[in-house]
Amino acid sequence: MAAAERFRAHRELWRAMRRDAHRAPRLALRRLRHDLVTRYRTSRLGLAVAFVPAIVVTLWATLAYQARVITVGSLAIPYPAWVLLSVVLWQVFVEALTSQVDGLAAERQLLAKVDLPAEALILARLGETLVQYALKLVLVVVVLLLFKVRLAPTALLLPLLALPIAAFGTACGLCCAPLAALVPDLARALPALTTVAFFLTPVVFPVPQAGVLRFLVLANPVTPLLGFARDLAVAGILSHPAGALGAATLTALLLPAGWFFYRLALPYVFERNGG
Repeated sequence: MAAAERFRAHRELWRAMRRDAHRAPRLALRRLRHDLVTRYRTSRLGLAVAFVPAIVVTLWATLAYQARVITVGSLAIPYPAWVLLSVVLWQVFVEALTSQVDGLAAERQLLAKVDLPAEALILARLGETLVQYALKLVLVVVVLLLFKVRLAPTALLLPLLALPIAAFGTACGLCCAPLAALVPDLARALPALTTVAFFLTPVVFPVPQAGVLRFLVLANPVTPLLGFARDLAVAGILSHPAGALGAATLTALLLPAGWFFYRLALPYVFERNGG
């Protein structure tokens, strides 16, 4: 009987989620505008705050490359431009993930007290990640022009090629956000975990040719998504097609599962935080 009751409760939750998803986009757009205005109005660096981390990592990687600390083979574009594009794509994943975790931590009291669908905040956070990506693409274009890089026509797809990465990051964020709200140590450990993941993703170096690191890098679902987007944009080639398809399939499964887990865990998050 308990199993039947849980099934009915889960079915009702799915229905509520679908209803909330229908009214979420309009509210998400309003929230996104508010959050963007607040972010850049209160920041002393303004829009530059979106560029600084990518520039710093690119400069560090370029210096390491020149000192032969990092070695790479032949690339379709100059190494600094290659790294900058890779970093920008990597940041899409990290920001999509952490924005969901930070969003629930910041808005859990609002969600508990106001008739606001959680999906509105989820979409607003995803939208903020994509706006940040669009701003960074401007920087990428400037650097490519400075290096006089001639890209393949498929570079025009670059705004769309980041969407699977953003979707995967969002799916991971939806799974992590309730856990981080219930277990604060996880939220504190998240920056360290994403740093480890950075070094297991071919952002500043290509996929290693052999060794344990090659296995770990290829086991990372972000690797084929990032490599596919980068290589299709800069060289017009379909790299990692099987891995990208597998990672996209994983995303398609994980996104609704993470969404359901997020909504299922919300009452426990509210109860833990006095909602």
